[in-house]
Amino acid sequence: MEQPETPPDISEAIARIAEKLKNKQKITIKTPTNPITQGFLLSQIIIHSDLSKSCILFLVKDDIAKLGIITSIKHWTKNEKKMPLHPTLSTTALADIKDNKACLVILTQEEAKQNLPSKKTFEAHTINLKKAQKLSKEHLLKKLVDSGYTLERTAQESGIASSRGSIVDICTLESRHIIRVDFDDEIIESIKTITQDKKLETKEVAQTRIIPYSLDHIEHNSHGFAPESGRFAPESGRFAPSGLVAGSDDPKSDPAAEIGSDKAASERRAAAEKSGRFAPSGLVAGSTGAKSDPAAGSDKTADSENDKAAIKKATYRVQLNEYNPKIKHIICDPFPREYDIETCFTQKDAQLLAKLSQPAHDVRAKHALPSFIKNLQIGDYVVHLDHGIARFEGMVEQKIGNITREYFKLCYAQEDALFLPVTSAEKMEKYIGDPNPTLNRLSSNSWGKQLSKASLDTLHHARELLNTQAKRQLSKAIEIPRAKNIENDLAKTFAYDETEDQKKVIETIYQDLEQDTPMDRLVCGDVGFGKTEVAIRASAKVALEGFQVAVLSPTTILTQQHIDTFTDRLKHTPLKVASLSRFQSKQEQQEVIENLGKGKIDIIIGTHRILSQDVKFKNLGLIVVDEEQRFGVSHKEQLKKLRSQSHVLTLTATPIPRTLHLAVSGVRAISNITTPPCGRKPIETIIEPYNQKHIASAIQEEIKRKGQVYYLYNKVETMHLKKQELQELLPKIRIGMLHGQMPEQEMAKQMHAFDKKKIDVLVCSTIIENGVDLPNVNTLIIDNATQFGLSQLHQIRGRIGRGKRQAYAYFFFRRQKLTGEAEKRLNALEAAKELGSGFDIAQADMEIRGVGNVLGKSQHGHVKSIGLGLYLRLLNNAVEEIKSGTPSEMLSEISVDLPIEARIPKFFEPDKQKRIEMYHQWALLDSIDDLNEAKDKLLAQGALPKPIENLFYILGLKILGIKAGIEAIDTAYASQTSPDQYVILRTHHPTDPKTFAKMLEICQHWQYGTDEIKVLKKDMGADWMKKLEKSIKVLL
Repeated sequence: MEQPETPPDISEAIARIAEKLKNKQKITIKTPTNPITQGFLLSQIIIHSDLSKSCILFLVKDDIAKLGIITSIKHWTKNEKKMPLHPTLSTTALADIKDNKACLVILTQEEAKQNLPSKKTFEAHTINLKKAQKLSKEHLLKKLVDSGYTLERTAQESGIASSRGSIVDICTLESRHIIRVDFDDEIIESIKTITQDKKLETKEVAQTRIIPYSLDHIEHNSHGFAPESGRFAPESGRFAPSGLVAGSDDPKSDPAAEIGSDKAASERRAAAEKSGRFAPSGLVAGSTGAKSDPAAGSDKTADSENDKAAIKKATYRVQLNEYNPKIKHIICDPFPREYDIETCFTQKDAQLLAKLSQPAHDVRAKHALPSFIKNLQIGDYVVHLDHGIARFEGMVEQKIGNITREYFKLCYAQEDALFLPVTSAEKMEKYIGDPNPTLNRLSSNSWGKQLSKASLDTLHHARELLNTQAKRQLSKAIEIPRAKNIENDLAKTFAYDETEDQKKVIETIYQDLEQDTPMDRLVCGDVGFGKTEVAIRASAKVALEGFQVAVLSPTTILTQQHIDTFTDRLKHTPLKVASLSRFQSKQEQQEVIENLGKGKIDIIIGTHRILSQDVKFKNLGLIVVDEEQRFGVSHKEQLKKLRSQSHVLTLTATPIPRTLHLAVSGVRAISNITTPPCGRKPIETIIEPYNQKHIASAIQEEIKRKGQVYYLYNKVETMHLKKQELQELLPKIRIGMLHGQMPEQEMAKQMHAFDKKKIDVLVCSTIIENGVDLPNVNTLIIDNATQFGLSQLHQIRGRIGRGKRQAYAYFFFRRQKLTGEAEKRLNALEAAKELGSGFDIAQADMEIRGVGNVLGKSQHGHVKSIGLGLYLRLLNNAVEEIKSGTPSEMLSEISVDLPIEARIPKFFEPDKQKRIEMYHQWALLDSIDDLNEAKDKLLAQGALPKPIENLFYILGLKILGIKAGIEAIDTAYASQTSPDQYVILRTHHPTDPKTFAKMLEICQHWQYGTDEIKVLKKDMGADWMKKLEKSIKVLL
């Protein structure tokens, strides 16, 4: 088990806090605002003081801070016996608070101040059951409904109860077990707990307690349900979205039929809403025949007003203290000072705590920012952090004295020009946003205003995104424990060697699944890079633990492909895999749905049909979504409902910009598969005018090697004519046809024949775009390629070359000469033919067409005004600032200007584009370890030229200088006539005298100033560079 790092010793401060809370119920502690530090503080209270036996309420700023604190607590207490932790004011939390159990309740101030049902009401809705207790099954069901439980056919999720024969099953909030109560007439014969895992272990108990499920429900229900005027009929009842609609008095009604009838429930719900008998979040009183007919409701308004008055009069709402007057309150400054601030920390404690403001790796993950600088050409648009949008005009060299320096030349509006040193390459980013942006002026302040507005709005946007993330991560999900035997068996049955990226992603997913918070991971990989195998491993792992898996695909063709792949891969397991799509008849679909609800299907694979209202799961554990962007708005809303407490794994081959937006914001975890499968070859790409002879030749060459061909023709209405034309051109070739408007059975028949090699050439539409994987198809011909988008062409090209055989993609265009965007698209496709070039394709597509509204309307304007690269930097910075609780600069300002030659010589790397990428990549590194790693990679190829050694030296000084509070490291002549130069460190704050004394030990000639420290370069000697670096390290 991974051990947390050694914590700073603040045991005396913890003891002081504990002592204060012995004498006071509420204290406010002045601590750093960082949630990580606050979480550490709480963890030490839990571990080392008697407060771990108390009920503690800790108030936080918002859900984002709450999530950070909880994550930190889990990190620091991972090897300790944990006390119960409640992140919300659920009924489980209230029960622990009421009973004064040892627990930690972490709430926002708004949550803590909310009005609650009275303690008496809460206790009245708590159900205590004992063996041999006199109680009817009907009365227990009524009490469960009053307490917020829903009646369903089976009880598999929290808050659900079911009844069959003499048995009532209840799945409560407090336990992951099902409580089974067996009745003998009106006596409880036995009470058992049943585990919900695949073992289904049963244990008999003498008594149990069932706490209310919903606070809102018991509040409204305790005042809105009148037993004397309504009747409870559990066998004929159905739950409306917020409660139960009681049954009818009609003796002809069939209770059993109504339980299974969605239509009957809908009719009753509509009648209840129309009659005004729908209590908010509560129970709807029963019908008593003709008297309560909605159509006969002349006194409805009066009755409604009387009910409201009665409810208002009877309502008794309290705050948290009534449940437990002894609960201990801890608040961290800077919240409103309701209580006296206790000075519990010494200066030494504060220094130790401050070191935790850089959190542990598993607490605050750093998101890798993408670089769009690749393939930067003269004439491309760039954006400078300080000066705005310019045109890149190449690299220039200038000789100053005996030193050659290299610069990026940036041209602005009205012929303004800026020469940016290559050592400051991090300030420049390729502009992606609008195909024709307006250039800024160097002398204008408009750019500063644009950037400030974008920064402020991005901070608000980041907070919204993080709140969304926090709310999801604060909910609970099923835990799938590690099972090495299952994991090893799945790996052994894989016919290919896993790539390193696949191994990493699979391991990460296994780690996600064993957490009690819902996984929401995005796996991004180019077409054919093995994302499906990752999904199979995750699905099998969850299903073999006894939970169901839903795999959603955007097309029926891909659904069938997945069915074949999953079934073949999992044939050695007992898992039942089934499909649900329009390929099946209504009877077949209904049979699948029934088996799914009964738990007879482990993995269901289908289109958006899975999201229909009539599809119910017994115990859904994982949702796999293939290419989520292909689903519509309504389908995504249904997905949201499904995913609330399930693990979610999303697969995509579209890496930007939405994916990057989600990854940088931290709303979703992202894993990248960038390594191609072993033996995979780049697809040979040919672009030329339409030529029938070349088409015939390409098809014949593929057939000679016993392969098959996709012929993409996207005009469905004339596709049969194109098939006829090809048949006349190649009479001996077997040709089939496939498009989305064909009958389902015909589509399935054509795909099956093609898969079984009974068809040589398949004339098809873009229906093959997503996921169709046939290794024997290695030639693609696209007729009139100019009518397709760049990313779409790349996706379609990925349908071939899935094996070790060389594949060929022919892109024919109908014009004599390519022009405009069409030319750019096809040229980009030809240039990006290497494996794993999806990122380059997507970037080129955005450069040609602009970013569009993919990030939402509110962010679209900012992306256009400052560019996608800079926008993502702002977003990343805002996320880190919110998570850490401390202000953060996107790029800390520091300049380094020393009399040394620091550049990449042309003889070392002749390719100008690669030199630009190297400058940019190294300049963005923000740690000495990362910089040394980059340098070591170069050293592995041989000794480095001195200018490159100097380049790494300057980049290292920038990293150290930022941490040491230095704003500039430069030189100046001692006088106008003197050849001697000072090396000057310009600092943000005066240097501490004790620190300066340590600098004098390195070089005794340093001269002290309030805002700068300087020394003559000659006084430091020949090794002045080493002494300068050592002196800066002293300032850290």
